[in-house]
Amino acid sequence: VGANVVVTPSVDGVAPSSVVPVNTYLLAARAAAAAQAQADAAAAAAEAAASAKAASVVIVAVNHTCGDGVRGTVEACDDGNRVDGDGCSRKCLVESGFVCTGIVNQASVC
Repeated sequence: VGANVVVTPSVDGVAPSSVVPVNTYLLAARAAAAAQAQADAAAAAAEAAASAKAASVVIVAVNHTCGDGVRGTVEACDDGNRVDGDGCSRKCLVESGFVCTGIVNQASVC
């Protein structure tokens, strides 16, 4: 009743893509799924980068300064000065006849 019918010939039983009906809802759903997958991949990559940064180790050189009042692991003592004769020598060694406290990261008392 007043309708036009278009007949498109097929080639080897395949209709040209220009006459195939398009399901716009399916295309939109596929596009949304692809966009979500791309966003998920970007978020996973950012999380992995943040995790790698958080797991990184920073190595800092240790300074041992004799006479600073902080006994380091390479000093036998450190009483806060570089004077011989008080039990802890100017080279941070325990002098003969003295006994010094040996707590690392604290001043020695001789």
